[in-house]
Amino acid sequence: MFPIFAIYDLSTKKKQILNNILEFNKFKVFDNFSLFYLHSNDTKKAFLNLDWNQILTLNSFDYPLIILTDKKNYKESFLNSCIEENLIPIYFLGNPAHWNLPFFSIQKKKNLIIFFNPIKFKKIYKTLFEFNGYKTITLPSMDSLIFFLKEQQNYRNQIFLILDLDNQRNFMKLFIEINKLVKSNFLFLKYLNLIVLKDLKEDILYPSILALKQFLQQHQHEFPPICKIFDYHYFIFLLLECLFFPYQKKFKSFVFYSLKDFLYNKEIQDNMNLKKLYKLYLNQTLPYWIASKKILPFLWLYQTSLYKENQGELLLG
Repeated sequence: MFPIFAIYDLSTKKKQILNNILEFNKFKVFDNFSLFYLHSNDTKKAFLNLDWNQILTLNSFDYPLIILTDKKNYKESFLNSCIEENLIPIYFLGNPAHWNLPFFSIQKKKNLIIFFNPIKFKKIYKTLFEFNGYKTITLPSMDSLIFFLKEQQNYRNQIFLILDLDNQRNFMKLFIEINKLVKSNFLFLKYLNLIVLKDLKEDILYPSILALKQFLQQHQHEFPPICKIFDYHYFIFLLLECLFFPYQKKFKSFVFYSLKDFLYNKEIQDNMNLKKLYKLYLNQTLPYWIASKKILPFLWLYQTSLYKENQGELLLG
């Protein structure tokens, strides 16, 4: 599966150059926008002349979408507009001689991401996961979540349940229900992973954290382990670090971790202030240049001041 390219606000000269590059790389380039083209059999699609409303229409469908736009649009007002509309993958085009276009495919995975509403930055997380082939689902109530988990007890792929500790006031009730599921089928412990998010700029020693610690101590062998609680902003950088580097084992010079490593290995407390992938990209020291392709539309998440690093993570126990 290939992301769709949406070309927005480019000069005529840059569009001509881009059109030639896309056609050389076997993209079907559409000069005009039509929903009919979305259902064509072409695997690689690009829309060359889109206005803002057409981009929003295209983004309303369930297709991975990358905006290609002029570098002059790299400013806070444009980025804020994109964030509001969940238009996260953006590649800014400057001098054509320096273009390194994000040509890559998305390999579908059987791993499942469950969002339990409400979750701050959910749309951003969802985009990052889906660009890496993960299936995502949002469940709006505790009853629907418990019912869904019961139906998945024979699921033999990894399930990541993302919980917002600040907004989910009845999380202890939810944990008790999950504990019941595990007791009825201990194999569930092998596949169910809990990702807990919280605003760590606030006081971390509030009653719910203490209640969580006590619960985990009482049920440490019959509940999916929770070793860390992540800050909302930090989790964006974490996903970029552990999801967007497709050939980790081949890069012996650099240490990259998987999502499960970050979740369950207390010794791994990588300092996201280092912005590892971003620095490697800028220094062009990656042994295989192709490995950086997938992260290109998300580099602005590193660069922009809209997302500032903070405390990072809270270790439990």
